[in-house]
Amino acid sequence: MIISSRMSLHKLAQSIIKVKYITIKMVGQNMIHKDLGKTVRFFCDNTSIPGFSWLAMKKLSCLERMFWIIINTTILITTIVLLHYLWEDFMETPTIVTLDSRNLPVHRIKFPAVAICSVNKISRKRATEFATYLNQFTTKKRVSEVLSDIELLGNLYDFNLKNAERLALVQDFFDDFDNYTSIDGPMRRMVQLAPKCDEILKECRWDGSIYDCEDLFNFRITYDGFCCVFNYMRKVSKRLRRATQMNKTAPKEPMRPNGAGVQRGLRLTLNNNVNDYFFSTFPAIGFTVQIFYPNDFPDKMSGSLSEAFINAGTEALISMEFSMTKTSEAVKILPIELRRCKFQSERKTIFGPYRYSDCLVECKIRSMQSLCNCVPFTVPVLEEDDGTDRLPLCTLIDIPCLHKYKAKWSRYYPNDPNGVESDILRQEKHDSINCPECLPDCNSIAYQPSVISTSLHNESNTTHVNIFFNSAFGNAYKIDVTQTWFEVISNFGGFLSLLMGVSVISLIEVFILLFRLGKYCSNKITSTS
Repeated sequence: MIISSRMSLHKLAQSIIKVKYITIKMVGQNMIHKDLGKTVRFFCDNTSIPGFSWLAMKKLSCLERMFWIIINTTILITTIVLLHYLWEDFMETPTIVTLDSRNLPVHRIKFPAVAICSVNKISRKRATEFATYLNQFTTKKRVSEVLSDIELLGNLYDFNLKNAERLALVQDFFDDFDNYTSIDGPMRRMVQLAPKCDEILKECRWDGSIYDCEDLFNFRITYDGFCCVFNYMRKVSKRLRRATQMNKTAPKEPMRPNGAGVQRGLRLTLNNNVNDYFFSTFPAIGFTVQIFYPNDFPDKMSGSLSEAFINAGTEALISMEFSMTKTSEAVKILPIELRRCKFQSERKTIFGPYRYSDCLVECKIRSMQSLCNCVPFTVPVLEEDDGTDRLPLCTLIDIPCLHKYKAKWSRYYPNDPNGVESDILRQEKHDSINCPECLPDCNSIAYQPSVISTSLHNESNTTHVNIFFNSAFGNAYKIDVTQTWFEVISNFGGFLSLLMGVSVISLIEVFILLFRLGKYCSNKITSTS
């Protein structure tokens, strides 16, 4: 009995202590709630935000107080929604393109680089000389058979599977006897067989004056193979220099036109040696003229190159309009994903400062190296500092792989600025090159050529080409932000002031209130615990 009474008293004591703890806790919470209410009421009485003072008036009836609560809540929600739409509109169109001037003088624009490319990629004369040279090392083939083997080298231009079963045997034959077994071998071989500029260019005029064509043109690589290129600023690669034994360098300064019209442009007389045609990439006789920005690699798929075919025995007038787009430095504040362009200083490619064309070419080179473990001789290659080449050049053995992905490398997958990819385009993405890191240049110059040609009488082996600007002035466009940072603040402040009467002082009051409430609650929780 005594033990039972003691246990009952112990339980009773525990119950009393528990009730006291709960009572103290409830009292503490009520005190906190009362203190919070006083703090909020004090804020409403003294804040500079209109409408809040009505909530704290003691003389208001419950109906009137509810009315003001609804009014203030409605205004607050409306303000938040409008500010959200204002921000979404700014994020959707953060930049704007305006016509800055219609009077941009032509002399401020670089004359474009011009590449003259014969559709005849292998000279018959040079192929015959090469075949005769190789024939002395074998008694199993006649010169005509060796010429047939040399014709297969044209597959390195178009990646076609012509006589695919012979490709490996022919490549072994060349490797055994032509002495071009180094990593430069494919390029040296194609340089040896290509028509040279002194065989193509008969007369060259620039700005109305006659020049030695050798002083204006260099033998350079384009996406279409070896061409005679004017006003091209990219330095000559060590690999091409070794293959051609070229001593010439790229021009230090680009040519600029002194005016508009035929006499102020480039006039060329080209020689069409029909009898020298051996392998052509196009079923016609003539030349392709490529027009592109002087600092870009001439790559057709990048979009910065314009191309026209000029038939033999014709005179062509290629007149150009030009425009320049310049982006304000204020645009740099915006993320790249919003402005959708890149400045030269923001990223480097393997070729130097950022250019949209270079970025796409670099992306294509990575794809070629990954899929076929080589690059065609028609694309620029990166070289090590010690002069050894980093990427091997493709040979006839690699033609099946190049043919397999030829269609893929002929198109780029479009970047979705909103980052939304559709399942409908999944196959297109697989059959194209995806280069999401490549965005257009923020500053650029565009050339818009148009071609008019007429036939020449009794001059079937001659072609005249005139390239010039048709106007002394062009359009200058400017890309700028739709709103500067202070305009954004002004718009937000205007809505807040119009709908809620909020100013900077009001925001400071709200921050002070939140700070004090946080500090007060923290102290109360610490004291009760």
